[in-house]
Amino acid sequence: MTSPNPTPVRHRMACPFIIWTLQRTGGTNLARRLFEASCLPGTDGKPLDTGTFLDRVSDAWKLHEPFNYGSEARAFGFASEAWLKHGNAAELDAVTDAVCAQGLPLKHCVEMVPAEVTLSLINASIRHGYRHVFLFRRNPLGRLLSMEFARRSGVWGPNQKGSAAPDEVVFSRPLDVNMLVAHERSSVEKLERTWHTLAAAGARLLPVAYEDIYQPRGPLQAQDRLLHLLHFLGLDRGREGNRAFVNEIIGSGDQGTRDRYNGFTGIEKLQAGLASLALFDRSDDARMLRTERAKNLPAWVIHAQIDTLPVLCWPDMPFSVGGVVVLAKDAPGDARLRVQGHVSAEVHGHLPSPRMAERFPAAVNAERARFRIDGIQLHAGDSLVLGIETGGDAVEIFRVQSGKQPE
Repeated sequence: MTSPNPTPVRHRMACPFIIWTLQRTGGTNLARRLFEASCLPGTDGKPLDTGTFLDRVSDAWKLHEPFNYGSEARAFGFASEAWLKHGNAAELDAVTDAVCAQGLPLKHCVEMVPAEVTLSLINASIRHGYRHVFLFRRNPLGRLLSMEFARRSGVWGPNQKGSAAPDEVVFSRPLDVNMLVAHERSSVEKLERTWHTLAAAGARLLPVAYEDIYQPRGPLQAQDRLLHLLHFLGLDRGREGNRAFVNEIIGSGDQGTRDRYNGFTGIEKLQAGLASLALFDRSDDARMLRTERAKNLPAWVIHAQIDTLPVLCWPDMPFSVGGVVVLAKDAPGDARLRVQGHVSAEVHGHLPSPRMAERFPAAVNAERARFRIDGIQLHAGDSLVLGIETGGDAVEIFRVQSGKQPE
């Protein structure tokens, strides 16, 4: 298989990272795009040239679940097989340490390998300063149906769609509910153990729910989540580069089989069985942003609106606010926008606003009524207060607050 992007635009390297997940969670497309953007070793479409087993990484696809073993073993599957045969911890640790010393980004499904392999990889990644993304599903039903469909049909990727087994084979027998529930319980336990081990070591962790990206509550939620992920991994590429990345992720990666899952018998029983499980779910400290405009503005403020604001914010990720404040001709000549209170940020005002010039031709500042505030960081309960100052007086215009997300 060739590289997913033979001629990517190369930037500075990201932080090395591992995507910890479970099979059929939806991580293949996300990992592929992150690998491409990361500029880390093994992601440029060229084989590694170390003179060691690491040269098995001939393209970025080899970084997807490389420790999987069995009849179709992946690049480092030999290490998992050797552990099962000999139980030599030093030998296993030497492999995982070499992988992480090279800074290879990885996607690792914790239920697909022995627990000792995952633990060895955890310890090596801690030693070499990796960051850690946990991709999970809040509702595991779709993941299990996808896994069962793939197992019965043979379709494990979009390129295999045409070779699927016929429906009479795939749906010929009911779901084995007990087996699937037990599988989910075991898988969640392994993902939980991985999280707790890394957290106890002080590693940098970011949970990402599949639903927040591919089934978001609103059109901007997925965008904000993905932008935070890029920021977390040191992959910020500027406004245009980030927008291109988000557009590549949202709405892609579907293998065209999801609409066929209803052919299974026993879905309701499986859903009932999953309801009793303690599922993996983590919060990433995201906060909803909301805007309040002051009710009693001076008469010389003709129009005031915030029209650029993310849906979510994080304490570690700066964001921007933009909008317009249109003033009448009788507005005080020294009126200036200022950020008030304990939040420190600079207002960039007098920016071009052609739409305001059309709407309010008689306003004193209609052609340059736009403002932008960059580098804002809000913690829970913080507020960004934007006011307008004239002489020694100040009048509040907007208040942007961060609050807990609705359940």
